[in-house]
Amino acid sequence: MPSGLQFCFLLASGVLAGLDSTSLGQFLFSRPLVSGLLAGLILGDPGAALPVALVLEMYQLSSVPAGGTRFPEGGLAAVPAVTVAVGVGGGGGMLLGLAFGFLWAELGGRSIVALRRENGRRMAALDAPGTTVTLVTRLHLACLGWDLVRSVVMTLMGLGLAAVMVIWGRPGRPPGGLEDGVLLLLLVPPLTVCLGMLQPDLRRAVFLGLGVMAGLVAGWVL
Repeated sequence: MPSGLQFCFLLASGVLAGLDSTSLGQFLFSRPLVSGLLAGLILGDPGAALPVALVLEMYQLSSVPAGGTRFPEGGLAAVPAVTVAVGVGGGGGMLLGLAFGFLWAELGGRSIVALRRENGRRMAALDAPGTTVTLVTRLHLACLGWDLVRSVVMTLMGLGLAAVMVIWGRPGRPPGGLEDGVLLLLLVPPLTVCLGMLQPDLRRAVFLGLGVMAGLVAGWVL
């Protein structure tokens, strides 16, 4: 479990990732690879954080935060996901962290859509006659403020659920068993998106699948 100071740093990292996506900065802190590795450094285990951050980054590569597109919020989600992976440890921790990361990224994306709709409702006030620079500035700051609130709430809830999952996951348990099998099945759809994005050609995808199978067999034999 993270200490109080680590929790504060993790909270700040998640909020920064949430704001950096579109509202403030856009300095790539919102990329899952960056925020996930930062969370791993805070928790003292960047090696366990790297696989989770890398897969979440692959999952978000096809999403461009422009216009009215809906995209998974992988940057914020990577923080609690890495917390789960490091807290549980081993292959089971990685699977559990990824499953939670995919879920939280999708929920984060939906919260962004809800915020955009609310911001659009607020901006309707600009259609009224007599719009001033002060009104525009106030509305702009209000939109930034509500995104800050959203990022804080999503990060706090994510870290809280991560703490529960670390307790449930029994830290240090070895991978394998029915629970990890179910988690692996839950990961199949998002991982398919990642692999299809990297290898869209069917022939190369087949070679990739054969390579993965060969690696699994070699690992099992060794």
